[in-house]
Amino acid sequence: MNAEVRELPLFPLNTVLFPGGPLPLRIFEPRYLDMVSRCMREQSGFAVVLLGEGEEVSSATSFAATGTEARIVDFDRLEGGLLGISCLGRERVRVVEAWREADGLNRGRVLDIAADPVVPVPIDLDWLKDVVARVLPEAGDAYKHVEMRDDIICTSALLDDPARRFFHLLFRRHRLLLECRSSTARHPPPGRTPAPPEAPW
Repeated sequence: MNAEVRELPLFPLNTVLFPGGPLPLRIFEPRYLDMVSRCMREQSGFAVVLLGEGEEVSSATSFAATGTEARIVDFDRLEGGLLGISCLGRERVRVVEAWREADGLNRGRVLDIAADPVVPVPIDLDWLKDVVARVLPEAGDAYKHVEMRDDIICTSALLDDPARRFFHLLFRRHRLLLECRSSTARHPPPGRTPAPPEAPW
């Protein structure tokens, strides 16, 4: 079956969102307020892509070709006219074409990347379950919409996202992890790293 190309708004950020992972955002720019309004009205998502080095969110022109579709699961009005939204990562996507609209919003045509098969936690990573169990309560409301399981590992927030975040790994490393083709490849033996990713836009 041929993969279907679809169109999504693109949200370049200085972070990497993994499938199943949470993403709280504070929205204030008109282009993103319009995007959020449209996504909520149409029950659709947007793709979170990692900014290129040295880029600013307000003027992003370079970003990674692999990202993750985010869906809005909650929102709140904040002080100062800000809009707070809570998102969850869905499937990974590959951006095959991108452009910028007149209002400055990035949009692109994307292909869905097949979800990883669910596999048991490798024995050598079993200790991560205890780490995640200890740190998640300290994460506050950010993870209240995330399904908590300790018996599997794929691209979910459970091990790929919170544990890596709390270990302060670099965003480039996160991007490499996102582009790996399997969950086990994200945890290579000591001394080995995933293959380099494709060049950003």
